[in-house]
Amino acid sequence: MNLIYQIGRLDRGCLNLVKFKKDCEIFEASLSSLALKKYLENQGEKTQLVIIYPISLPLNKTLLGAEFPLELKEAINQCINNPQVYLNNPEEFFKLLNSFQGKEEFIIIHSLGSYLGIDFRSSFDDIVLEIFIDMINRYLSLGFKNLYVDISSGHNIYVTALLEALRHFHTWVNLRNWANDSKMPEIFVSFSDPILGNTEAQVFNLYWEEIKYKTFFSSPLSSEDAKGSFAQILTNLFGDNRQQKREVRPLLESFSLTFSAIKNNVPLVLYKYGYYDSKVIKEVFYSVLNHTYQTLYRNYKDSPILSKSSYTKTILALGFYWGISEILKILRVHKDENNDGVKIDEIKEKFEKIYEIFGLVINKQFLGTELSNSSKKINEALDDPDLSPEIKNKILSEEWVSLIDIHKDRKAGNPDPRNFFAHAGMEGNVTEARKQGSQIFVRIKDKYEDSNGKVQDVANLLKNWLYNEI
Repeated sequence: MNLIYQIGRLDRGCLNLVKFKKDCEIFEASLSSLALKKYLENQGEKTQLVIIYPISLPLNKTLLGAEFPLELKEAINQCINNPQVYLNNPEEFFKLLNSFQGKEEFIIIHSLGSYLGIDFRSSFDDIVLEIFIDMINRYLSLGFKNLYVDISSGHNIYVTALLEALRHFHTWVNLRNWANDSKMPEIFVSFSDPILGNTEAQVFNLYWEEIKYKTFFSSPLSSEDAKGSFAQILTNLFGDNRQQKREVRPLLESFSLTFSAIKNNVPLVLYKYGYYDSKVIKEVFYSVLNHTYQTLYRNYKDSPILSKSSYTKTILALGFYWGISEILKILRVHKDENNDGVKIDEIKEKFEKIYEIFGLVINKQFLGTELSNSSKKINEALDDPDLSPEIKNKILSEEWVSLIDIHKDRKAGNPDPRNFFAHAGMEGNVTEARKQGSQIFVRIKDKYEDSNGKVQDVANLLKNWLYNEI
């Protein structure tokens, strides 16, 4: 399926039919996007067109006396004479306007500027968000394979906002579908020859070009966001609504830990602390999307002037987490609920596949080396003449031993973040191993004893380390 967006028009002659040409075929339409839709449908492709109407369109006195169908002309006069009535229910006017252009899908966006003495208080960022969330909603409901953004309406702020929304959507859909190229739509910018002068005797060619934005394995959320418990982001989204903050904060925290664990090549973190099921993430994602829509459209005259950064960070992070969670579940990476530990061979097998999916080639190579080194040290520990009999007995009895205890050149003390990340999470003070036959199991400890003999919580320690390295 194809989806097309174009900024709508309302001016003298906006309903006049223009001849557009593609592949020797002529299509008569009032908008280039309508002609593009006809062309694609002639190719047997199901296509939906969404016309984007700025709220201020009919509030223009130059439209008075223009040649329009009588019903539309009367509706324009009513908008100009009673703008407040129009602003209370603009959908009715645009349904009428749209009926003269093929009854296509449409959305209304906020406007910037002053019209008929009415100041429209909005922001470029809010307009971008309005289009961005519409793209996401239609993608999730329609699953379109191709997205066309028609920029033939001219170089104005609304076309610029449309292109900016497209950039955000491209990033979101790539993060959401990292492991499944078949679900990533191809994206095109479409346009026609400049439409100037008398259009009756002219034919205007249609064009489109595919565009690609580079998407990296990078977190939309920063270390500063995480270390601040996402307080600023959540306040920008939900104000003083504690319930909504409580719903979203745990997922942002979990995403940050999950992402950092994968990025920094410390897979044991995922087995120890787990991650949210994709169904839960999906539910919260839809909740955030709906909240964004409701906040933006509280009224049509003024928009709320939102922090686009906070909204896009949250929407991108949840979309990314949704996709990551699905990948981990497919590869059967689950929280070690019984704290039995995980086979080193299993970690290597599963996370080499995960790193292939995310293009983390160095992680894949490095993980194999570190796991091999750890296995070797554990297997050779019984032959170490300097290893204490107590530790040897634990190994023989298939009990858990701290990795630090089989490093003869090291002593227990404060865990070292540099060693944690340098050795794929196998930091001796926070990681322990158990040998069972030919298999070696490893796990992250719950507690550790610092250099002062005080028992400390491992989870808080690792959380801080991982947040620092997002």
